[in-house]
Amino acid sequence: MTTLADKSLLSGGDNKPPMLEKHLYDSWKSRMELYMLNRPHGRMVLASVEKGPLVWPSITVEGVTRLKEYTKLTLAEAIQADCDIKAINIILQGLPTEIYALVSQHRVAKDLWEMIKLLRQGTTSVDTPMVEKSKLDEDKEGKAVDPSHYRGMIGTLLYLTASRPDLQFAICMCARYQARPTKKHLNSVKRIFRYLKGIVHRGLWYLKDSSFSLTAFADADHAGCQDTRRSTSGSIQLLGDRLVSWSSKRQKSAAISSTEAEYIALSGCCAQVLWMRSQLTDYGFGFNKIPMYCDNKSAIALCCNNVQHSRSKHIDIRFHFIKEHVENGVIELYFVNTEYQLADIFTKALGRERIEFLINKLGMRSFMPETLKKLADDVDE
Repeated sequence: MTTLADKSLLSGGDNKPPMLEKHLYDSWKSRMELYMLNRPHGRMVLASVEKGPLVWPSITVEGVTRLKEYTKLTLAEAIQADCDIKAINIILQGLPTEIYALVSQHRVAKDLWEMIKLLRQGTTSVDTPMVEKSKLDEDKEGKAVDPSHYRGMIGTLLYLTASRPDLQFAICMCARYQARPTKKHLNSVKRIFRYLKGIVHRGLWYLKDSSFSLTAFADADHAGCQDTRRSTSGSIQLLGDRLVSWSSKRQKSAAISSTEAEYIALSGCCAQVLWMRSQLTDYGFGFNKIPMYCDNKSAIALCCNNVQHSRSKHIDIRFHFIKEHVENGVIELYFVNTEYQLADIFTKALGRERIEFLINKLGMRSFMPETLKKLADDVDE
């Protein structure tokens, strides 16, 4: 498959800039700058690298503003657009494969420099996105770091959560501290990148002949937030064996028991299931008695009991709607042992073996050529 670097506007062969070598980031950057100064519009390209691309020219017609087509750009605008593209390509050309795979979709050249520099800092990868059982806090006494840089890193990682459920909890945990990040928070983000470095080729694998039943899992980590003592809800929704939706979210109020925390998590998961059921109905698929799994028997009993218990009357009314859907047969609740609670990965920091077990159950596979061939052969069989 042709890569972005292969399609580079710059000429290849001997004119290509030197490859990025381990521990030689600054040296490579300097050599790249010397190389570019001898190229047409080289200074404009370097400006795009350091400052990022200019805003794409727009045009207003009848009160509607839209971006200009490339063919309608002025000569100066076209030159600048080409320089912005070259600024990215000149960086990507010099990257080793494992780093290229992580940054090839970035569009802002100046962010690439920071990303590459970060990825080259740690020569070893780690096997978990967070240290097992670790919990972040506000760290009021910690040394503050540049918040804009920290937010940029978080934004980059959030992009990956669309296809990497194993990163969801760690990234959401770090995202809570964007207002005043400290060195401790920054090190946690760097650990996520080091984790990515070792498993960059992983992704979700969907089998075409899997069943089409709707299933859900919900879990909660009681009082997991060290600052507010609020719990963390985690949930997943599957169509057959295919993971199609997942969530990790801090609850909006503090729960006084694990039962209450699990009950709130079940209500949030139920809301997502009902929305998916509504969307699938438009495509001709009807679902009732949708199984939802939880590892807390007291929370299940609370959902199935239509009598308002004195111990649950303080729970916000918006969470009680799940009782109605259980009574009407839309949702069916089942107990599952914690060992097989697939939503566990979205509520707390786990160890390597536990993470490997869960992501395998969620359908994540390595997309290395040899693994893809084996997966394809299994499907054919």
